[in-house]
Amino acid sequence: MIMKKYLFLLFVLCSLGVFSQKMRIQNLYSNPQKDFSLVYAVGNYIKLSLDGYKCEELLVKSENAEIKSNENCQLVLIPKQKDFITLKFYKNEQNQEVFITEEKIKVRENVEMTPILEYRHQVYKSKISLKDFYPKHSKISFTTTDLGCLDFNRDSFVKKYNILIQKKDGKLISFENIGAKIIPEAINEMKDLEVGDRMVFHNIIFLYGDKSKTIKVQPLEFEIIN
Repeated sequence: MIMKKYLFLLFVLCSLGVFSQKMRIQNLYSNPQKDFSLVYAVGNYIKLSLDGYKCEELLVKSENAEIKSNENCQLVLIPKQKDFITLKFYKNEQNQEVFITEEKIKVRENVEMTPILEYRHQVYKSKISLKDFYPKHSKISFTTTDLGCLDFNRDSFVKKYNILIQKKDGKLISFENIGAKIIPEAINEMKDLEVGDRMVFHNIIFLYGDKSKTIKVQPLEFEIIN
């Protein structure tokens, strides 16, 4: 009798979907060690899997995200709201869409872009030796774990920034720089840098997504040493 009650309870729980399938979701271009989240209003490249189902059996829908493609369990998701979105999974049975499960995924507003000053992929540290500084071939770039929201031509995502040169005698020289590479006028001034001078790159504006969105990031400061 006790066994029959247990089996009946198990049947009811399974019917209510308590034993739900395990969904696995991975951002194809993000650091897998980070907490998973999507970026609002831009394309996020992700891969999905659901225990017990093959990719071709699944249909993924969302009322608060645009799904641009669905091949080999790889999606491009564009969240249309902040905080979170809901993905709903269906399977096709005899030309009928049968609901399986749903999953909420966190959404954050901005990509994570950390500015750097680099020379041919070598990143300058906060103290720059005069003999190791090559302004003609230097530029502002960034590091990020959100490559799924960007293409690989990073220069095209640097909109503008300002350069402030602080001479050790107190003189200030400033430039507005459009694009990633340092403009010729600033390069000419940097050729005369001396030990004790400082450089500040500020008001750094990056583009992201389809390049219609911008993000302002923290400034970079450098001291010139021997």
